[in-house]
Amino acid sequence: VGVERASVRLVALVALLVALAVGGMWWATRGPVTEEDRVRVAIHQVAEGAEGADLGAVMLVISERYDDGSGVGKDAIRGFLFRQFQRRGPIHVTLGPITVVFQGEASATASFQALLLERSPGTPWPADGDAQYFEVVLQLEEAEWRVVSHERRPAGEGPPPGL
Repeated sequence: VGVERASVRLVALVALLVALAVGGMWWATRGPVTEEDRVRVAIHQVAEGAEGADLGAVMLVISERYDDGSGVGKDAIRGFLFRQFQRRGPIHVTLGPITVVFQGEASATASFQALLLERSPGTPWPADGDAQYFEVVLQLEEAEWRVVSHERRPAGEGPPPGL
């Protein structure tokens, strides 16, 4: 049973890598970059930072004005991620399609599902995983899209309230 589970995880990992490679080739041939593309790039930067356990790369996209509505600010996010990366290392992220809705020229909401996987130390396959639905609010700050808040919930429970 353990070998079967490891084989399934390995096949899933290979399929993910192929999907990312094909997606990257598609992305590179799209043409002019739109504001919608730039919002998606900001989301991908956070995911890539998590994949590399690169706290600086993740925090670069988080606004100084970040507030999730429950009192969690940028410093709390930084502390949480620092502890996560120290304890568990990189977080493997697979993003689903990202829907972007603009509220004026300087505000956007990105909605998507993400599969977050922890790698088991010393093995090529994940030790644990979690699928989440995200709604991320971004603002255009100094010509860059930055995350100012987000809501999430388990993917099986559907989108956060308000969608």
